[in-house]
Formats: sequence, C-alpha cells, structure tokens
Amino acid sequence: MTPAVISLAPAFKVLVLLALCFAPGYALLLPFRRSLPSDWSLVLCLSAGLSLASAPLLLYLATSLGFALSTTFLAACLVLTSALAVADSLLRFTRWLKDSGHRFDLALVLLGLIFVATLAARMAAVRGLAFPLWTDSLHHTLITQIISETGRLPASYRPYAPIDSFTYHFGFHTLAAWYHLLTGTPVPRSVVVVGQAVNALAVLTTYALALRLTGRRSGALAAALIVGLLSQMPAQFVNWSRYPQLEGQVVLPVVILLTMDSLERERPNRLWLLAGLAAAGLFLTHNRIFLFYGAFAAIYLASRMIAVRKNWRALARQVLLAGAIAGVFLLVDSLWLIRFFGGFGGRVAKVVIDGYQPSQAGVYFDFTPIDLFRYGMWPPDLALAAGGAVLATVRRNWKLHLLILWFLSLFAMANVHRLGIYPLFSNLIVNMFLCLPISILAGYLAGECARWVYAALLHHRPRLRLAAFWASGALAVSAAAVGALYTIGITAPDNVFVRPADLQAMAWIRENTPPQALFHSETHFWTPVVCHGLDAGYWIPLLAGRQATVPIQTYTSDGTPAQIDLINQRARDLVDASSAPELGELLADYRVDYYYVGARRSDFDPGPFLSDTAHFRLVYNKDGVWIFAVIQSVG
Repeated sequence: MTPAVISLAPAFKVLVLLALCFAPGYALLLPFRRSLPSDWSLVLCLSAGLSLASAPLLLYLATSLGFALSTTFLAACLVLTSALAVADSLLRFTRWLKDSGHRFDLALVLLGLIFVATLAARMAAVRGLAFPLWTDSLHHTLITQIISETGRLPASYRPYAPIDSFTYHFGFHTLAAWYHLLTGTPVPRSVVVVGQAVNALAVLTTYALALRLTGRRSGALAAALIVGLLSQMPAQFVNWSRYPQLEGQVVLPVVILLTMDSLERERPNRLWLLAGLAAAGLFLTHNRIFLFYGAFAAIYLASRMIAVRKNWRALARQVLLAGAIAGVFLLVDSLWLIRFFGGFGGRVAKVVIDGYQPSQAGVYFDFTPIDLFRYGMWPPDLALAAGGAVLATVRRNWKLHLLILWFLSLFAMANVHRLGIYPLFSNLIVNMFLCLPISILAGYLAGECARWVYAALLHHRPRLRLAAFWASGALAVSAAAVGALYTIGITAPDNVFVRPADLQAMAWIRENTPPQALFHSETHFWTPVVCHGLDAGYWIPLLAGRQATVPIQTYTSDGTPAQIDLINQRARDLVDASSAPELGELLADYRVDYYYVGARRSDFDPGPFLSDTAHFRLVYNKDGVWIFAVIQSVG
C-alpha cells in the first residue's frame, strides 16, 4: 500500500490527526447515546480513548476475515465517522443553546484550553524531528511500516528481520500507519507525530477518570493541568518512544469508566458491551497495561460485592455484568489470544512457572526510590498526591481509596520477585504509569483547597472573590506557560540515533553493498538476555535493506529459541571483545560483513581499526560515520 497523497497542507494534516483521535470513538458511542453522560466534555474524553482502542480492533478483525484495509477504505471510514461526530455535536450544541440559557460552561473551555496548550507544547518539542528516539523506536517504526505496506496485521517481521512470528501488541502502530497513509507523512515522522498526539490525549482521559473518582470539576481540571503541563510525565515519553505503553495508559481510564458505569447503574444498560470492546482494544494496544486494568477491575468488583453482600440479587447482578464484560473481551480477542499464547504470552507463562531467576533478569525488576522521580513524577507532585490521599482518607472517599489501593497493588505485583515469583511487569512500567493516579490525587487536593478557600473566605465577599478568581487564573496561566516551555525543551538530543550523516551512509550502503550483507554496530545488553543497538546501525534493516546482528529488540518476543540464543551469544561475544583484532576475528567467525559506527556520539577510536589491515578495510568515512568491511578468513 502507498499513501494516497505525497504532501498535504499542515492544517489538513492536523484535521486528519484530530479526526483519527476522536471520530471513530465518537461514532462508536452513538448507539449507546441513552446511557452516555450529558456532559459533552466527557463524551469527547470517552471518544478519545475509544478511538485509540478501535484502531487495533478494526485491523485485527479485518485481517481475521481476510481483508486488507486500503487507504481509500480508511479515508471513507474517517469521513463517515467524522460526519457522524460533527452532526451529533451540532445537535448537542443546539440543545445546549435551548436548555442552558446560554450559560457559559467554564470547565469545558478550560479543559479545551489545557488540551490545546498541551498538544501545541508536545508538537513544538518534536519540531524538525524526523525519527523517533531511543531503542524502542526501531521496532515501533518497523511494525508501523509493515502495517502501512500490507494493510493487515503483521504475520512476521519480514523483510526487515528474519523473524517469522508476530505476537506483539499493535494498537499504536496501527494508528501511526493510518496517519502515514492518509497524509503521506513518512513513517518515522508519523510515529513521532501520532505519539505526541496520544501524549496530549492523556489530558482528556485523566480528566474524565478524575471527575468520576473525585466528583469535582475543579479537581479534575487540576489533574488535567498537572498531567498536561505541570509534570515531566507523560511528556518524557518522547525521549524513550514508549508510545504503545502511553497509548495504553490513555485508553485505560476509559475502560475503567465504562466498567464502573456498567456495574453501578441500577437500570439495565448495554454499557457492558462497550466496556468489553474497549477492554479488547486495550489488550491489543498494550498487554501489560491490560493487566493494570485487570487489577483495578478485581479490586473494584470486590468492593462492589462487599457493598451489596446482603442483597443476593444485586450480588448476582454484579457477577453477571463482570462476566459479560470478560466474555465480550474473550470472544472478540479469541483468535489473537490463541496466537498470543502460542508466542510471547506462552513464553511469559513458562518463565512464570519456572520462577524468578536473577541471572536472567539482571537489574530489570530492581527498584530504587530515585526511580520515582527519574521515571515517575516530581517531588512536588508526589507531595500533593500524598496530601490528597490523606484528605481522601479523612473524608472516607472510597473511590479514591480504591485508586490508592490499586497503584499500591501494582507496586506489590512488580516486586514479587523478592518472593521468588517472576513479575508480569517491572517497576519501570509502574513508575511511568504513576502520572495517572498521582495527578488525580494531587488534583483532588488542589481542587478541595480551592473550594475551601472560596467557601471560608470569599463566598460573602464578591469583590474579593472576583480578585481571587483573576489572581488564581493568572497563577494557573503562568504555571502552564512555564510548564509548556519546559515541555518544548524536553527532547534529549543524545537519544537521537538516526542523524543526517547516517542517512547519507544508508544511501551508500544500498548502492555499494550486496543485498545479503550482514552489519554489526555498537550494542548494549539491557538485561542479560535482551540486547539492542545504540546508534543508526541499529536501523540498517529498515533504512538500508540489509541485515544486522541485532535485528530488533522484540526478537526475544517472537524469535525462535535458536534465533534468540544465536543473537544473544553473538552479541555477547562481540560486546566482550577487548581489542580490534579480537573483534575482527569474531566478526569473521560469525560471517559479519561490515562494522558500522554511526554519527551518534560514542567512545569509538578509529585508530586500532585503521591499523588492523588484517581484519578491517575502511570503505566509508564521512561526517562522523565509519564503515569498515570485515576481511573474511580464507578456508
């Protein structure tokens, strides 16, 4: 498949991006109109999460039925769903004009301003950035490329990697591929743009969950402001390109909201069907974040059953509705679950059964308090959240108690390796997730403090109340401006692997090396059994069409045991080489044809390689990029 257009006006690309992020989910909500909230801002928040969840569902279901999604079909679907969304929005607006007496909805305007400011800051942070950052970016871009070329769920990683299985989640990649096809934006840049758009959507779904748990618009707006502009997370996701996890975190609040609505409403409704579909989309988006949902659902269901334990009819209803949600999820994702547990899921199950082995995990599951600040939230955010937790305890807000119990349980689950049990997710993933519960608790405290000040000091003083309103508004705007400036400069230059000099080298490789050539570049072991590249040499399979000693980081998920052993043993031997001659002999033994050193800063010293003419021959040297041909042994 090829994009429908080569270049479109930036304004049109923005419209396409917004339509992808809102229209499909909005259209999916329409059959459930009677069960939806009247608050249009909440409808938009739900639409954002459902749009992200619906993309992998559509690709998965179409592939299961034997169809490839063409660019024309995608464009038609987007136009149709956008038309439905606009028509319903106009209808709601008309009713609002009739019923509200033209009352100004300040909360909706403020939420919109926070979202727009966050989106603008996120996009400004990646201006001119053609490739996503750090190590995860390669396999995310490669999967996006395969989906855009085939219009189907990948069956393998070929032709970019010699791996004949695919059981990785694919929600974010589907959305990025569709943006590429509909706008003509290059795939690597599409990954960046869509990733930043998803980052901004966290404002909306965080607001929706905060409103549900706190019952206060002031607290929900404060939470949205914190997660959008007043904290380092999720803004920092750009530096790691862990966009699938981020997308899962954006979808998660919507699945939770739909689950809560399904179980709490007394009158019969069909929201359990929508909750099951959203859960199915969440699993396809990020399977570990789906485990987070499972933990919350278990805690929430238990609390509901305790609340109605004396009413057998109500108790049975809770169990039946929870079972219905789970049944929809299992039915929709059944084919994928079979495939998943035949690959990556089955391997995880095996290591869980075998038990935790420190020699295999290394420091992957370790936790230090500094990680809370490095990969989680800033100390002021954590302090505000602690205050919010205390206030929730004093006021006996049971929904916030569930939130606290939830993320404490996630930390406990990430540390069961201390008991010899293999964790299903790491502390790193939990730390990156903290922005959701921490912003809600911090926003709750901020909102309640504002309400207390208003009630205690300003309620009977109109002039002081007006002055306080403008002063608090000026303070919020100033803080948001400072946060936006921080976000704009958040991108870490050293995390850029592919640079202009590397792109010139890739063109040289395509023109001057045989198609079957094998390249080696600087490699790092993330854990004792998982390695990845550290410069543009890692991208050679995608950018130059040649193979690399480390194909993609997901080789441990979908490669065969023999492939994984070969890649790890070869990489370990090459990493441990102590001299140029030793490295040259190992490269020749492993039939590696070229050694690539990218433009990204490193400790590489070309001297030993230039002088070792028995093993290396310089074939390319320009703007900091070095390519050495490996002289193969005779006989």
